[in-house]
Amino acid sequence: MNSIINHILISMPHVNDDLFGNSVIFMCEHDKKGAMGLIINKCFHKNDLKELKDNMNKESSEILNSVSDVYLGGPVLVDRGILLHSEKIYSEKSIKISDDFFISSDKEILLDMA
Repeated sequence: MNSIINHILISMPHVNDDLFGNSVIFMCEHDKKGAMGLIINKCFHKNDLKELKDNMNKESSEILNSVSDVYLGGPVLVDRGILLHSEKIYSEKSIKISDDFFISSDKEILLDMA
């Protein structure tokens, strides 16, 4: 089985789905057990982002206020933020995808960026 980790998937033009239609997905994990990728080309709409912030604690809401764009990511783990980042903001909790990319849900990284 060839892995597609650290590759980009682009939806086919005929995909008629609100989430995956016109999506660009960065693949973070891919093996016999399954796959996980992040949708990297769809920002939250302002109304959806406001609703998301309203349902968060103050600290998490302040983190969201400190970034210019928040991307949808995908339909799984929607209650968690996952940060795609370079080694410049690496933490021990980061998961290496490739030499260039890491993912993390470590709140401390986000607080440091705020």
